Amino acid sequence: MTVALSKLCNWMAVLSAALLLTSCSAIQLSYNNLDVWLRWKADRYFDLQPVQEAQLRLLIMDFHDWHRARELPLYSELMGAAASRLEDGLSEEDLVWAVENIRTRYQVLIARAVAKGAVVLLTLTPEQQAHLAEKLADDNRQYAKEFLPASEEKRNRVRAQHIEARIAEWTGSLSDDQERRIAAMVRDTAGRSATKLAERERNQRGFLDILMGEHSVEALVPKLSDLLENWESRRSSAQANEAKVLTTEFFQMMIDLDRTLTPAQRASAVARLRSYAADFAALAERDHRPAQSAEAIAGG
Repeated sequence: MTVALSKLCNWMAVLSAALLLTSCSAIQLSYNNLDVWLRWKADRYFDLQPVQEAQLRLLIMDFHDWHRARELPLYSELMGAAASRLEDGLSEEDLVWAVENIRTRYQVLIARAVAKGAVVLLTLTPEQQAHLAEKLADDNRQYAKEFLPASEEKRNRVRAQHIEARIAEWTGSLSDDQERRIAAMVRDTAGRSATKLAERERNQRGFLDILMGEHSVEALVPKLSDLLENWESRRSSAQANEAKVLTTEFFQMMIDLDRTLTPAQRASAVARLRSYAADFAALAERDHRPAQSAEAIAGG
């Protein structure tokens, strides 16, 4: 759903997705130490100065506390509801429900992250902006190296293996027939990796242009929010059609796979969802630090 745009905002905004890639046994530890990881990543991309690091630390603390109190209970409810839906067998309606809920939570996170993060983003020097552009370009080269090998056959194989690995994390080992169904979807949507890279690069250019062109919170926040929340609207008609085909094909693949799940595979995926629901609920109930005031954050 999301693309790599502003790393600062994305690390915050796709927090739920990051958690869902973490093993169940480690999710609470990972969440409680997320602020350290975020600061490390921010420094890598922005080469922060000491005052900026102090500001960012307060921003992340504030965001983390808000997220624990407000968003985690909703994540817990969603994971529980998703488990019940999966237990009964997936339908297209279930997949639409999942996408709509992820989109809603993403938009809420973006709004909060941009409003808070703009304070630090406006302090970036031209040298730091250039450093960010260089790091984003490095990421894109790494993406191309991993997902865009020379031959289309190898590209499809890499993409299929990536999808297989993500699904197997939930279900356990896949059968040969299930792997062939995934490979068929990948062949039917060949070229997705290249399109995704082009979208990443376009959105990154848009982000950098906004960052270099705006010098007030009042001007930066709405433009950055629009870029991050409505990036799909900037697709060409051909890209929009490709995305629609991809969604249709992906939904059908998931429904087909659901019909082939063994009792053990379904039980594994349902148990994982219920485990996440329990973890999110436990994390939300823990005491969290008082939110920092806007004045404290702005003052560093």
